Amino acid sequence: MYASKYPSGKTPIFPVVVDEKSGEPSGIDFENSPYCVIDETEEDYGLKADEFIYDSKPDNTKRAYLGDIQYFTKWLEASCPKNKWPITEETIIKFIFQHLEEMPKEIEDTLIANGWKRKRGVHAYKTVTRRLVSVTILHKYNNLPDPCDTNKIKSLLSAMSKSSVKQKKSKAITKSVLENLIETCATNSLIDIRDKALLLFGWSSGGRRRSEISEAVIENLEETVEGNFIYHIDKSKTDQKGKGHDVPVKGKAAETLKTWLRLAKITNGKIFRSVGKGGKIGDKITDVDINRIVKKRCEMAGYDSSQYSAHGLRRGFVTEGGKQGCPLGDVMAMSGHKSVPIAMQYYESGAVINNKAANLMQM
Repeated sequence: MYASKYPSGKTPIFPVVVDEKSGEPSGIDFENSPYCVIDETEEDYGLKADEFIYDSKPDNTKRAYLGDIQYFTKWLEASCPKNKWPITEETIIKFIFQHLEEMPKEIEDTLIANGWKRKRGVHAYKTVTRRLVSVTILHKYNNLPDPCDTNKIKSLLSAMSKSSVKQKKSKAITKSVLENLIETCATNSLIDIRDKALLLFGWSSGGRRRSEISEAVIENLEETVEGNFIYHIDKSKTDQKGKGHDVPVKGKAAETLKTWLRLAKITNGKIFRSVGKGGKIGDKITDVDINRIVKKRCEMAGYDSSQYSAHGLRRGFVTEGGKQGCPLGDVMAMSGHKSVPIAMQYYESGAVINNKAANLMQM
């Protein structure tokens, strides 16, 4: 993968080749892009602006953007080898049909063989539109006309959204599901204790995102006189300015967290870490690992792991809040949701069981 080539903290740049005679853009440097500018002069304010904007984006967003552009360029090489540039409306339409209807076998074979496509078949509608947004960003940052911004493409996407296969959302890990997952952490092994602490922390502190769990540090954890914890979240997906907010970690979650920290002998740095052979504690754990842990515990508890993911902790907390009749404002204060409509999607799915109209037959 291209992304592995670049020094940590450096900004990947997708260069546009400019014709020396005309001064007009003539293509993207597919062979060398994206590349990383390591040396910058104090007068290179354009680069400073690019890096400042790039650094302000969440890490997951940056990874998605980088992956989208890399995938699109590889698809271009396989699908339009003689006409890669400029990217036209026709090219974008071709991309849409090949990813939402059917891709020619030879192109799909090439992408799969090179590791750019994991399996055969169409992509989710949201994946296609997200990748087109990345193409738009690429063009706008290079001050080029956006090939995605045409009436035909907008109308095509609108029409296709009605017929495309809807992407299934991961199921909510409500309290009852969480309790079943916890039961699978039944031994005194460090892995079971860590997973139990991780699941309880992630769920009970407001349904934390997997990135928030993996980035949790002990320096932000403060124990109260009652033996509970207050955890300070420095920055989140909906709080990029880093105002931060505090969430409680109480009861069973606090006790299990204490046990994990004591046995793992963690006194600073990341709270949740890898556990190797012989119980060796690593330096960190990734958000991908957390998703894997959730799926593993779901499978051990007898659930279909394909229907669950780490996002189920977040969705499950809000859903359980609605189910138990907690005020939406209190639930959002814990979860960190800024959008009421988004939070209500999950909250209402839990609250629906309490709808009094459902009891009309019982009256």
